[in-house]
Amino acid sequence: MNPILHLALSTSLLLATSTAAWAAPVVTTPLRLVAVGDNSGTLFGPNSPDGATGGFTDSVSHLVGAVTPQTAAADQVSTLLPAAGLFKGSGHASIGFSVRQGDGPIAESDYRVSFSLPQDAAYSLAGFVDAASDGGVALGAFVLTGPDALDLETSNGLLNLAAGGVLHAGDYLLDVTARLLPKFPVSPGSYMGGHALYDFTFSLTDLPGHVPEPGSVFLAAIALLALAGVRRGAVRFSRGCEVRR
Repeated sequence: MNPILHLALSTSLLLATSTAAWAAPVVTTPLRLVAVGDNSGTLFGPNSPDGATGGFTDSVSHLVGAVTPQTAAADQVSTLLPAAGLFKGSGHASIGFSVRQGDGPIAESDYRVSFSLPQDAAYSLAGFVDAASDGGVALGAFVLTGPDALDLETSNGLLNLAAGGVLHAGDYLLDVTARLLPKFPVSPGSYMGGHALYDFTFSLTDLPGHVPEPGSVFLAAIALLALAGVRRGAVRFSRGCEVRR
């Protein structure tokens, strides 16, 4: 086959197999949670419906501790838009000083999403997690598990979130947490208080150059086909001239 015609046909085949749009992540079990409590029970805020996408605001607060009651609070503002590859949230958990650890005080704000990537994707992460406590345990964490992993946690101070790269196709769990709880083993007579928070934007997009532009591939194919046709015509003309001679 004429080499130019072969290249043109190959380019046309590339066009036919590469015009599909990027496959967005498929979210399976989104869960946004805010909760506070102690040994007497746990109070959950008006949490976003399990399995729901979109934007939500959740908050809860309550007095915890039997001997020296203090306010425990947790809140979250979250956005989940799978079609746009956007995971975004800010959350906070706090317990006022000083509550007995033996009373079992807790405060938690959790953004948890399971998702599948049908194909490799580029990711970017920006934001921070922060945590500080006196007597108990405070945790601010951004954790992604799956074929590729990110584990960014702090229990004492601010940690900036800044990362980017490639996530390979597969199943993932994203868990972003702000949490306070007693230190184990618990010292019943000791006291605690503190805060934890997060603010993040996690985005997934198509890999640069992953899919050729359909228009440019189409034009290249047409040009090569035309060039192949001109060259074949020229060959016929030159052969005709040789016969006449």
